[in-house]
Amino acid sequence: MSLSAQPAPVLQAGFSPRIGLLLVVLAVATVILYGVSFPSEPDLDPFDITKEVAFFLAVLILYRYMARAGFSLLDVGFLLFLQSLWMEVVDEFTAEPRWMGTAVPAPIGITGIVVLAVAARIGRKRREEKEARHAESEEALRKSHSTLQAVIEGTPDPVWVKDLEGAYLLANAACIRAIGRPLTDIIGNRDEDLLPADAAARSNESDRDALASGGTIRFEDTVTIGGELRTFLVSKGVVRDTLGNAVGILCIARDITDRKAVEDQLAHQASHDMLTGLPNRALFLERLERALTRARRQPGHVFGVLFLDIDRFKDVNDRYGHAVGDELLVNFTRALNHWLRPGDVIARLSGDEFTVLLPDIAGLDDAVHVAERIRQGLRAPLQLRDEAVATTVSIGVALSSPAYERAEDLVRDADSAMYRAKQMGRDRHAVYADEPTAPVTTGAGRSSALTGDAGQRPIP
Repeated sequence: MSLSAQPAPVLQAGFSPRIGLLLVVLAVATVILYGVSFPSEPDLDPFDITKEVAFFLAVLILYRYMARAGFSLLDVGFLLFLQSLWMEVVDEFTAEPRWMGTAVPAPIGITGIVVLAVAARIGRKRREEKEARHAESEEALRKSHSTLQAVIEGTPDPVWVKDLEGAYLLANAACIRAIGRPLTDIIGNRDEDLLPADAAARSNESDRDALASGGTIRFEDTVTIGGELRTFLVSKGVVRDTLGNAVGILCIARDITDRKAVEDQLAHQASHDMLTGLPNRALFLERLERALTRARRQPGHVFGVLFLDIDRFKDVNDRYGHAVGDELLVNFTRALNHWLRPGDVIARLSGDEFTVLLPDIAGLDDAVHVAERIRQGLRAPLQLRDEAVATTVSIGVALSSPAYERAEDLVRDADSAMYRAKQMGRDRHAVYADEPTAPVTTGAGRSSALTGDAGQRPIP
C-alpha cells in the first residue's frame, strides 16, 4: 500500500470561443498601445497591425501547445520570465533587423519561437514519460492487489487490513465469517461499529501496540463467535509505503481453540490422576510448598496434612479384580470429597494412597477433628456393581511447624503416622508429634515420635 502523489496543476489546453475572441481583442489593443508608446516609429497601417496580431496569436498558440505538452503553470511562467529577460538583453544591443516588419527585433522573435518550440517538445516528452510511468504504476498496483486478494482468499485464517484511523480496507472470506457481517458493512467501518465494546477496545489497543513497536506483535485473544468462545493467535504488523511511512496495519488471526484444548488436556493429565481426576503428587507438593511459604511469611499460620490409605485394598483387587478396584477408588474419592471442607485439597499419590491439605486450621485439634470425620464417614459401605463393599481407612496426621523446610518432609511424616495407625489395627488415625515423648525409629532411620488416636496412650 502506497501513498499517491497529486500531479502539479497544468495549464488548460483548450480555448473556448469567448476566450479566443477576448485574446484577439487583447492582442489588437496591445499592438495599438505598443505603437502609441513609440512615436518615433512610423504610423502603423492595417497590414502592420495584422502582422502584430498574428505574432501575438502565434505566441498564444505556442503556449497552448506547451500546455498540451504537459507543462505546469510554474513551467510556463518561468519560461515567460526567461523570454522577457532575453528580449530586454537583446533589445539593448540590437535595433535591426525587425522580425516580419514588426517592432520585435528578429533575433528576439526567432529565438523566442525556437525556445518555445524546443521547450514544448521537451514538455511533451516528459508528459508521455509521466503517463507511461503512471500507467505502469496503475498496472502494478492492480496486479499487486489482485495477487494479494488471491493469496488472502486462499488462506483459511482471517486476514484484514486497516488504515491508521482503524477503518477496514480489506478483509478475506474467513474474516467476514468471523465478524458475521457482509463485506459492505465491514469495509470503511471501525472495530467499534462491528465488534462488542470489550473486543473492540482490545483490538484498538493492540493496533496501537503494533504501531508503537514498528514491527510485528503476536498475542492470544479469546472472542465469542456464533455463541462459542474461540481462542486466536493474532499477528499484527505495520504496512508501509515505498518511502517507509506507516500507512496501515495488516492483521492475521489463527484459530487455536482446538490446539489450546489439547494443550490444556495434556497439562491437566500431567498434574492430575487419570482415574480419579484428583491432583497428583507433583501438584499436591506444589500446593504444599505454597502453604509452607505462607507459613514462613505469616508466623502463627498453621496447616495440616492427612495421609490416607484404604485398609485391605489389595484384598478387594484380588477378590473382585482390578476393574472393581478402580471403581472402588472412584467411589472412595467421591465420598472423601463429601466429608472435606471447602478449600481443602485432596490428591491421589499412588494406588490406594491419598493426601489431604488442610490449609487453615487453628491447631492439632482441628486436624484430628477432620481426620475423625473422614474416617467415620468412609465407614459406610460403597456400592460396587451388584454388592456393597465395606471399607475402612487408616489416617496419618502431621502438623506444620517452622522446622519444616520442604513439602516432601511433611508428607513423609504424615505417611509415617499412617503406617503406625495400620500397625495399631487399622481404621484409626495417628498423629506425628513434633516433641517426642516416646521416640521410635522410622523407616528413614531418624528419631521421631508417633501417638495413636486421641485419648490413647503413646505408641511405644
